[in-house]
Amino acid sequence: MSEKNTWQNFKERTTGKKIFIFGAGEQTKKFLNRLDMYDFLPQRYEGIIDNDERKQGDSIEHYIGEKERFIFYKEICSIDVLERYQDADVAILITSLRRYSEIENQVRCVGKNHIWIMEILDQDKQFSRDEQKQVTTFQKQLMDKYYLKEINRNKILFYNTVFGSHGDAIIPELKRISDTIDIVCVIKNEIKNRIEGVRYIYEGDFEEYIKELETAHVWFYGDVIPEFARKKEGQICIRSKHWSSITLKSFYLDDKEFCETSDKKNTILSNAKIIDYALTGSEFDEKTMASGFGLNAKYLRVGSPRSDVLFDDKYYLEIRKHYGLNGKKILLYAPTFRRVTNKYGAIEFEREPQLDYAKLASELNRITEDDWVVMYKAHPSVALFSGDRLENMSNVINVSDYENLGHLLSAADLVVTDYSSLMFEPAYVGKPVILYAPDRDEYIGVERNLLIDYDKLPFECAITESDLYEKIRTLDLVQYKKNVREFLEEYGIEEDGHASERAAREIYKLLQREL
Repeated sequence: MSEKNTWQNFKERTTGKKIFIFGAGEQTKKFLNRLDMYDFLPQRYEGIIDNDERKQGDSIEHYIGEKERFIFYKEICSIDVLERYQDADVAILITSLRRYSEIENQVRCVGKNHIWIMEILDQDKQFSRDEQKQVTTFQKQLMDKYYLKEINRNKILFYNTVFGSHGDAIIPELKRISDTIDIVCVIKNEIKNRIEGVRYIYEGDFEEYIKELETAHVWFYGDVIPEFARKKEGQICIRSKHWSSITLKSFYLDDKEFCETSDKKNTILSNAKIIDYALTGSEFDEKTMASGFGLNAKYLRVGSPRSDVLFDDKYYLEIRKHYGLNGKKILLYAPTFRRVTNKYGAIEFEREPQLDYAKLASELNRITEDDWVVMYKAHPSVALFSGDRLENMSNVINVSDYENLGHLLSAADLVVTDYSSLMFEPAYVGKPVILYAPDRDEYIGVERNLLIDYDKLPFECAITESDLYEKIRTLDLVQYKKNVREFLEEYGIEEDGHASERAAREIYKLLQREL
């Protein structure tokens, strides 16, 4: 049993102890952000522990930004660091949302028993109410401070521009047009592939975020715009999305699960009022964005910037070099997530379809007489909890931690997916796609509604593994490309590998507007 989990008790019982935070993710940043608002919380922490060996030894600044000032050890530690301390002298705050029970057991196994669990601490209703009021007040004070600041006509703020996103593809093209544009990227976590000449700030640094937001001429959001954002006259807001020029599944206002609460629905509707432009790739894209986002905006039909990479052959070789696969063919398996409701009624994202990856690789070799490897790319919602069973499998590689999906799609010779809208991107360049949907009856219309009839997609669909092998064996590439071409024409999609350039030109025109 962990300590009695209230924040008041945490404050009292950790006085005089060295406190370690277990977890180097988003929840740790959320906690550290509180320290600027709550002086009753301990203001000094011994270190951050994480089980991910890839993080251990890395600078904590990569994960928590300027909040590293609250931490003594400046590198991510392994759990072994706790062996240096007596049980009575140390306390551990676990920030993981899903694995806190097993982490608690792990900590007890090294003889440490003063354990606090953030997920349970946050169930303190009085604290939750107080925190929301405090955060809202803090953000309002910052907004009042920066709202009257002058807009920088030459500044554009990109939100959460992850590697391989539309924004990530557009920024280099903007820099080619003009190297004087002040480009600011707001990121949730440290990213490996920073673009030279771009200023990166952390979402959790409220003051820096709000300052840049209120002084930028153009906002570019590929996600929900925060409620505290206060757009003023002269500022322009552009909305993109995380899929390409066509999407399969309903989203936001058209997704019954997403809008299960009025708060979420109201947030999307409030967002719609401040969005001036949206990047699209087809008339279908515009209709679904108008419905799903509640938009009444102008559309910039430029195509899919994130998909341009598929028209560049260099990643076909670079990915093989990266993973040591010269001479091999690649099947990329990239399923979407399935929602799972836990015993507390909360939605988790941990279910994935079962597939015998080793057998799939073996069957590919047998069917085609080529040398194949299967790459497994988990959906980001389950990536941290997937792929353990793939270890030590012959000709199977877990590539879930490779950030740019476009590079992997470009490298693949064959793509297998299910309900993910990524299925359309390989089709833009004629790459074969096969659907593997063993749970289609449980998923379609039950878990998610679709915007396109699944049976009218231009891809063969397998229900069983043996059926999948047969679809691969009998794939007719000539007929496949004909079906894809007709489908894309029907939906008005014309991808050519230059969407990023078109998007950058349109954005630059907006930046040139007088304030």
